[in-house]
Amino acid sequence: MFVLPLAQQVRSILVGLELLYIYLFAKKHNGVFILRIEDTDQSRYVDNAEEYIINSLEWCGIPFDEGPGKNEKVGPYRQSERKKLYKEYVDILIEKERAYYAFDTSEELNAHRKQHEAVGKTFIYNWHNRQKGRLKNSLVLTKEETRMVARRHNLNVAEKPDSQDICFVPEGKYADVVRKLRPGNIECGNIIDVEGKVLGQHNGIIDYTIGQRKGLGIGGRKGIEDDNSALYVIGLDSKKHNVTVGPKELLACNKINISECNWIIDNPKKTKFNVLVKLRNSSTPVRGVVDVNIYNGTSELNFDEPQYGISTGQAAVFYNIEEHSHVLGGGWIVDAPNMFSQL
Repeated sequence: MFVLPLAQQVRSILVGLELLYIYLFAKKHNGVFILRIEDTDQSRYVDNAEEYIINSLEWCGIPFDEGPGKNEKVGPYRQSERKKLYKEYVDILIEKERAYYAFDTSEELNAHRKQHEAVGKTFIYNWHNRQKGRLKNSLVLTKEETRMVARRHNLNVAEKPDSQDICFVPEGKYADVVRKLRPGNIECGNIIDVEGKVLGQHNGIIDYTIGQRKGLGIGGRKGIEDDNSALYVIGLDSKKHNVTVGPKELLACNKINISECNWIIDNPKKTKFNVLVKLRNSSTPVRGVVDVNIYNGTSELNFDEPQYGISTGQAAVFYNIEEHSHVLGGGWIVDAPNMFSQL
């Protein structure tokens, strides 16, 4: 007879109570109890296990409403029979670069488990093991290494061309998609300088972004030969439909406010600490100090040095100041006051 340690017994009881509460809550609100059998790992398959589960539920007085052999509507109900369905969605995730390939064999994973057990630790398939080179996957392998391994496994991703843009945006023209989906929200307006002088017209502020220099259609400032002769988009007024342009120095931003922060690590033990932050996919992370409010999911980040061309709606991704490949979390920029906005 196998007896669980006390801690595991308590944990099992708590999980059971939680599941019972979920069941009762769902029933109160006319929910349906769907039974799905987890049998993905056929090497651990036990004869009559499915029958035992069903009989146990019946004995507990919580029979399922739909499942194997009963009111079948959204089957299959065994995970082993759903692989084809899952593969369709896995292919979509890979195509959109929302998933990665892992190439570890069962033998290699078992070896890692034994190494951890030998020193009294538990092997967990988490970021620490995935991104420290202990495991083989497309997160830590170079692009060419990933392609080589993919060829050995006959995966079609081996010859897949590099993705350059969002898959549903033809030729990378985001403005065309917005015009098609929300034509009433695009209005013409003026391109003005800091003093309000009209320099030209535009066909919609959707064509412009903070920090943009090229494609303004108005040229630079005449009579000025230094670096300030070039004009950048420094402000967008959606109410008046104005695009304001000016010198690069007015783009300087010393701090940003971030919402919907998602911490991949446990909630930070300190509310203020040094981080590296990446503001664009192709940009180099820069140093700053983040002040975290774990209660409302917001953060304020003060840069060590002014940054240029930051706009609300961009993502901010935090990295460990010492281990640059270690992602701590991130969120969405909701305020990025530059020098122009403070004039």
